[in-house]
Amino acid sequence: MKILLIGLGRIGFRHAQSLVNEGAAELHLVDPVNIDSKIDILLNHIEVKANVHIYSDLTEFLKKELTVDIAIIATTSETRFELLSQCLDAGISGKYLLEKLLAPDLRYLEKYKAIKDSVAADIYVNCPQRTYPFYRNLLAKNEEIISARYAGFKYIGLGSNVIHYVDLIESMTGKKIITGSGAKLHSIIGSKRPEYMEYLGEIELTIGEIQFSFAAFDQETPLANFYIETNLHKYHIDELENKAYRNGKLFFEKCIKNQSDITYFLCQEIILGQSTLPSLKQSIRQHKIVLNVLQDRHVELADKTMPFKVS
Repeated sequence: MKILLIGLGRIGFRHAQSLVNEGAAELHLVDPVNIDSKIDILLNHIEVKANVHIYSDLTEFLKKELTVDIAIIATTSETRFELLSQCLDAGISGKYLLEKLLAPDLRYLEKYKAIKDSVAADIYVNCPQRTYPFYRNLLAKNEEIISARYAGFKYIGLGSNVIHYVDLIESMTGKKIITGSGAKLHSIIGSKRPEYMEYLGEIELTIGEIQFSFAAFDQETPLANFYIETNLHKYHIDELENKAYRNGKLFFEKCIKNQSDITYFLCQEIILGQSTLPSLKQSIRQHKIVLNVLQDRHVELADKTMPFKVS
């Protein structure tokens, strides 16, 4: 595979690890921030030395007039649409994988309207939990989700990660997110990504008739628990232990996969036309409701020291 990866931050680094270790034939890396030092770190964390090409910005890559099998855009949300547009205009690939969140706010999300359905490209969003065998096989044929709740610590990234679980529940049930409330979000804090913000408290969302909440507690001790109640069982997935419990008893281990283990295979499925990831259109629908809830609550909290911007 010939792959372009734009962005070598936390998540981009994990993408690169997977691509190189699984044998991507040719990898083009674009990152304007300290790219050489990042590559040095990357090469110390991979198992093989690959055919890696390095660029300090996308323009430098585009001058090569190259095409790739797939392009991954893993920058912060504020630049993602512009980079995608440049790639589409240059015709470098017909396959794309975008990181979430797609946009830092609702106004930016509207930019994606410029990408018409007629554009000859397959564009997917990296919400990979729906691809995990554990979740795909969790529910019995006569089993239905009644409610779900996620509980995390201060740095779990409520604003940036709730979309993962909205997409997961939609994929498991075939239902769609309808509405939500941010009334229980009580504080705004700085994100681990500079210049971006996050919430503490709880967001409540309705997916079909399913009630789903995602909470970030003001505690430093790591916490990452996902609870699902169905008409048959109560599940508890401890993401830190990577163990799942059913009705209080351990019944599955290693249910959660690391991004550094799966990106290569996600790309392979996209290239082959076999991807089960959410399409850009599906994800925009989900993003609109989530961002609307988060943005409305920001207005209510009236925190003028930190403008609304999530990533």
